[in-house]
Amino acid sequence: MTTFRRSTTGCTACKSRRKKCGEEKPQCRRCLTAGIPCSYDFIEYPSNVTHLTQRTRPAPRPVAESLAKILMDADDVSDAAGLNSVAAPSSMDLVSSNPASFADPNLSITWDNNIRLTTSSGEIIDVLCPVHFASPSDWQLFSRSNQINSLGLQSGLSQRIIGLSHDTLVQPTGLAPQVSRPHRDGYEIDREEYDPEGIHAALCMTPTMDRNLKENTLPFVLQCFAQWAIVAVFEPLKIVGPIKERVIQQFSSENTRTTCILMANVMDAFGRQLMVDETRLPIITYLTSELGANSSAFIATQLSEPFVLESDKQDAIRILDSTLEIMTLQIYTQPMAACIELMEEAAPVFRCACSEPPGQPPNLANILLESGINLRHYATIDVMTSTLTGRPTFFNYHVPFSLELCEQIFQSQESSGLQWLHGVPDQFILMIAWINSLCEIPTASSDSGLISHIERVLPQIRVDITHQGDSALRVGRMVVQECWRHAVSIYLYMALGRANANDTRVVHAQKGFMRLVKGIKPGRNPDAFLVSPMIIAGIATCKERDRDVLRRRVLNLREYVTPQTSGSEAWMQVEDVWARTRAEGRVAVWSDLRIACFRISGK
Repeated sequence: MTTFRRSTTGCTACKSRRKKCGEEKPQCRRCLTAGIPCSYDFIEYPSNVTHLTQRTRPAPRPVAESLAKILMDADDVSDAAGLNSVAAPSSMDLVSSNPASFADPNLSITWDNNIRLTTSSGEIIDVLCPVHFASPSDWQLFSRSNQINSLGLQSGLSQRIIGLSHDTLVQPTGLAPQVSRPHRDGYEIDREEYDPEGIHAALCMTPTMDRNLKENTLPFVLQCFAQWAIVAVFEPLKIVGPIKERVIQQFSSENTRTTCILMANVMDAFGRQLMVDETRLPIITYLTSELGANSSAFIATQLSEPFVLESDKQDAIRILDSTLEIMTLQIYTQPMAACIELMEEAAPVFRCACSEPPGQPPNLANILLESGINLRHYATIDVMTSTLTGRPTFFNYHVPFSLELCEQIFQSQESSGLQWLHGVPDQFILMIAWINSLCEIPTASSDSGLISHIERVLPQIRVDITHQGDSALRVGRMVVQECWRHAVSIYLYMALGRANANDTRVVHAQKGFMRLVKGIKPGRNPDAFLVSPMIIAGIATCKERDRDVLRRRVLNLREYVTPQTSGSEAWMQVEDVWARTRAEGRVAVWSDLRIACFRISGK
């Protein structure tokens, strides 16, 4: 077995960022591409020493580990002196105006006056800069004895994050066996260099700066959002401007700055690794629990005070701020049950934020056309979650539908659409919700004229095809949109028409879907945005070779093979349907998806 060693002669920048250095001179290719300064700091040996290999200085240890070592050393000194508390700032000089005054020479780390601790006297000495945690133990060391206030949080917040436990669900018995992963490696991208549409240049502040300086926190946050947008947003070029404005607005407010920095740290991890490691999982747990707690407190206030429509609406909208990012990150980090629970907790707040008076159902068309981004996102996720799990939506929306309304949504895509995020056109969200509402009518499933009408309308719906950005990505995006069209057809026949997977109409739509999937080269983009329509088409897929194609495309995406995450469990539903129908010797019907959701998530 080959053993790989770290580079011993890499440049200072690559070593500091824990990146492999190409060691080109005078600047390595990685630094040149990233637009950051590059230098080689070689260790100087005495002139009479000739047997040692020339090498560059090692990178400084991670911030959390180094700070923890300093704290442990301080504790040792205190214990030896018989002290029961940390020395006051005046004697220990933790917060110094001189960056060099709080340094550990053995670790080659310098702390500036942004790093603060909490003393026994109660004085809050907090960390105002984002911190990179290199290993799971770093987070534990960094939060040790509640002395450190991490990631720009107010006093005690880091302790609350650490104290939150993960929602671990007990898997129901009788599930299909674990599916073996494809033998070939998954899709890997060098996050530092893969940016074909120039998202970093459009969103970030140049030059790249040291993230651990307080004044560079906003550039760091923007860089993290850019990193996330490249790998997790369907059309990032469309939203670069609004994202930048949104981040700056959140960062300028003390009420939302902490949340913004926390989200940035999680985005940074996901953007680089396509997963969120254990060091940042408590951040998501904290953010989701805070959103749930704020929602509960808001509803409790509504029960005890008179209803004032406009003021309550504005309060509800403020509570829903950041739900788009939090819920999107939650998909990659927490089980499906946790995502459903958060949607349920936020549902009353969403309803208060809608313009319709109490007693009237929310008008989905108005939400998609006129509402703010958080309302549009909640409604879209509600409809998509229902479609991908077989669960009912949290609201019985009023869903007016016509080709004219679809055209109106098409014309407003640049200003109010959400297609840029997940890849599903808003017109299809409206149609799926309309089909959902028709499913509640007992006679609709047997109305062949109604189903034929929807069949004729679906191909006429125009979707927005962007003409900017990378040409290869544009082709992939067109495939995603047309795959959604076929997925809506399958949903129409199986959910409303109650047809099984062998129905000729379902087979025709499934073949059209597979033809598109097989015709586009496998890769992270577009496959990451094909998973949702693949779940719908997967229920209708009977041939093993087609199932294997879908399975391989999904399981080559790292976020969909990470256990105990919504993405992984969403695909496990499809595998469960395949296993049960195979064992029972029958083809699938749409109600199988609801059963699979309950078996996988308990919801």
